[in-house]
Amino acid sequence: MFEQAEWEVGFDIIVVQLYEFDIRITESFFQQAEAVAREINLPPESYNFLRPLIQPF
Repeated sequence: MFEQAEWEVGFDIIVVQLYEFDIRITESFFQQAEAVAREINLPPESYNFLRPLIQPF
């Protein structure tokens, strides 16, 4: 996947797994995911569904 520069697919796999398994994340993690998404030109819809998973740690 990464050898073929399919960054979008890799990002999608990670965020969907977090969401499907209801893995709690920090605000910092969300901001990092947001930065990565912007770097690979993904729209906010590709990660905004993670927002409800943010928990204060």
